Amino acid sequence: MKISTKLLAVPALALALGGATLPALAQEAPGAPPMHGPSPAVMEHLREGRIAFIEKSLALTPEQQPYWQKVADLLRSEPMRPERPAFKNGEHPELSTMLADRSQHMAARAAAQAKLAEALKPLEASLSPEQKDTLRAAFFVSSPGGEHGPGPGPGPMPGMPEHG
Repeated sequence: MKISTKLLAVPALALALGGATLPALAQEAPGAPPMHGPSPAVMEHLREGRIAFIEKSLALTPEQQPYWQKVADLLRSEPMRPERPAFKNGEHPELSTMLADRSQHMAARAAAQAKLAEALKPLEASLSPEQKDTLRAAFFVSSPGGEHGPGPGPGPMPGMPEHG
């Protein structure tokens, strides 16, 4: 599979420039309970890196920039991960409560994705065919946990050309 060197150069540059700050961001405050997963500061740092990666990969013109800004603002407004309740003494809520909470999260996520899809339309209309291919690739390659698109599996991702 051929991967654009432009797509690989941006994360390498981001790591070189911002990599030194990640350990500092990951440190817990004294006396704080132990964290599970990255801190909110690290998650914010990663979100900004993802947005910068996509933007740099697209090599936008000044005319395209306003369309991108609306998309970037929506990406910034999305929660990085759902809040999970802390359980005391191994107690967990009823399954029905867990499923209802999950359903609410999924509905909110679906609404956010619909807003993002609408914001992408004017940007996509302004992009060249090569930029459109780059947008699809950069968006899915940089997705946290594959939330924004299909994960690895047989065949190409929907909307992506087959390579062979």
